[in-house]
Amino acid sequence: MPEAAEVEAAIEGSVETARPRPSPAPRRPAAGDVTPRSGNGAGRTTPAPPAGVVRRRAPAAERRQRERRRRQDPVPFPDRRLSRSAYEQVFLKLVAGERLRIGRETYTPIGMKGWYHAVFRRDSDGHERLLTIDQLLRKMKDWQV
Repeated sequence: MPEAAEVEAAIEGSVETARPRPSPAPRRPAAGDVTPRSGNGAGRTTPAPPAGVVRRRAPAAERRQRERRRRQDPVPFPDRRLSRSAYEQVFLKLVAGERLRIGRETYTPIGMKGWYHAVFRRDSDGHERLLTIDQLLRKMKDWQV
């Protein structure tokens, strides 16, 4: 069995001869990694305007109004050549908020309960009434614009 002095000498010798390991090569980015690209303008500032020129942004309300004028709202059903089913016509009337006349009373659609029931509010006193889509199909001629 080796003596303690020999063991210590062996340990000291190995410490002195030990060299630090080289650092691993830098990792290459994987295909899904996102790296910043050069020349994308990050960190750049906009040049100052020439002397005497005052740049003013239009107030938000004016900008929104201009954007609204330019915007063309899409037509909900652009292909008018296709005929709509009776159920589609009922739903279009509900969504448009067209009033329904039942007897002498006029009702305004206010919502849906599930897929099959529409909720109406009587215009005279605010009483709510639940009607099925099939009931509304039978009343197609009683809708008001």
